[in-house]
Amino acid sequence: MEDSQQNVQEATALPVPQPPAEQPPEREASVLLKRSVFVMLIVGIVVALLVGYGIGRLTTISRDNVVIAQKNSKIEKLNTSLQSVKKQLADATASSDSIEDSSDDSGDNSEDKPQQGQIGQTVDNGGIEMKLISASEQSTINYDTCGDGCSNGSYAPKSPDANTKYWVAVVEVKNNTKQPLDITCGYPYEIKALNSDNQQYTPIENLYQVQGNPECNVSLQPGLSAQVTYPFQVPLDAKMVALAFRDVGDLLSGTGGQEEYSYLIADQGYEVTAGE
Repeated sequence: MEDSQQNVQEATALPVPQPPAEQPPEREASVLLKRSVFVMLIVGIVVALLVGYGIGRLTTISRDNVVIAQKNSKIEKLNTSLQSVKKQLADATASSDSIEDSSDDSGDNSEDKPQQGQIGQTVDNGGIEMKLISASEQSTINYDTCGDGCSNGSYAPKSPDANTKYWVAVVEVKNNTKQPLDITCGYPYEIKALNSDNQQYTPIENLYQVQGNPECNVSLQPGLSAQVTYPFQVPLDAKMVALAFRDVGDLLSGTGGQEEYSYLIADQGYEVTAGE
C-alpha cells in the first residue's frame, strides 16, 4: 500500500527544472563568428551604398564643372573673337587715318612749304625770279658820299647805328614780267629779311646809293637780270636766317601781285613753313 501511494506521488510530481547544459566552447565561437560576419556584411552594404552615392555625386559635380569649363571656354572664344574684330576695326581705322594723314600731308607740303631755296638756288614768285648769291654780317657798307637823295659816284664805308649791325644779302634778280622794273627807286617787289624768331626787317633806304646797285630810274627790262645788294640794319643779337620776297604786281598795267612769299634760306639749319 505504501508502495502504491509512493508510486502515485512519484507519478504526479512535477518535474524539477534543470539548468541548461553548458555549450561546448567550439559551438560558442562558431555562433560569434556568424554574428560578426553578419554585422560586417551589413556594414559593407551600408558602406557600399554610401560610396556609390559619393561617387555619383562627384561624377555629377565633375560633369557640372566640365560644362562650366566648356561654357567658359566658349565665352573666352567669344571674347577673343570680339577682341579680334575690335583690333581689325582699329587697324582699319588707323590705316584709313594714315592714308588721310598721308594725303593731307602731301597736300600740306605744298601749302606748308612754300617756294624756297638755299644759297645758289633760284626761286620764283609771280614774274620775279631771284637767286641768293651771298648773305653775311658786315661792320660797314660802301655808301655814296653825296648824302641822301644824291649821288656823285664816290663811295666810302658807312657804319650802322649804335647797337645795330648790317646784315647784307646779295641777290640776282631776273625780270620775267611784261614790264620794265625800277628796282632801286621803284617798288616792283617786296623784300624782307627774317631772323630766327621770325621777326621781319626791311632794307635801308636809298638802295641806289649802295655801291654796285642799279642807279635810280634805270629799269630792268623783261627777260634781263641784275645783281642787287640789300643791306639790312638789325639788332646786334639778331640771328638772320632768310630772305622773303613777293611780286607786288603793277597797278598801272592792272597786273595782280602775289599774296604769298617765296623764301631764300641763308642758314641751312632752317626751313620755312606756312604762316611764318
